[in-house]
Amino acid sequence: MEPANPYAAAKVFVHHLVRLYRTHYGLFACSGILYNHESPKRPGHFVTAKVVRAALAIKAGKEKELQLGDLDIARDWGYAGDYAEAMWLMLQQPEADDFIIGTGKLHTVRDLCRFAFSELGLDYEKCVAHSSVCAARPSPPSPLFQPRTNAKNMQQPERAGRRSSQRRSAWLSCALSNRSRPLCRGPGESDSKSIL
Repeated sequence: MEPANPYAAAKVFVHHLVRLYRTHYGLFACSGILYNHESPKRPGHFVTAKVVRAALAIKAGKEKELQLGDLDIARDWGYAGDYAEAMWLMLQQPEADDFIIGTGKLHTVRDLCRFAFSELGLDYEKCVAHSSVCAARPSPPSPLFQPRTNAKNMQQPERAGRRSSQRRSAWLSCALSNRSRPLCRGPGESDSKSIL
């Protein structure tokens, strides 16, 4: 594991610490590496919430377009409720271990836009504009800044569970169908196991 920022470094440290406590003290301690998990409670500065909020605002006539950077960045996005269930299942195993939780399926920001806007009867290509400001990096580069890349961040498909694609998009469908209240307030190791 090679963390790209202090937040990721802290997560890697805790992952190894859990393994050490399990090995040296015999504790039933599990560690989970969770790929992106989304829900309607996601803060508005995350791209998933930004797309949902903008789609709803454009449909309501409150906004005209959504400006985004690179639409071809791909991630393994799953539903937070499924990940919570997976964490509970980790603790039900007969032996403690390290687990990787992901869907094994990549989606681009473009896929996200296409789905969100089409659920509202809108064409995302008419509503989403590329913005070089959104894609710009700070100048001069900051050591705390994680550069945007076209990296494919995904749980390995051969290790992923077999949840249906309808369940994987449940968080977005839920967010889009809940139009009456505000939405979204405000690399695993080879010996790890996948249970979702």
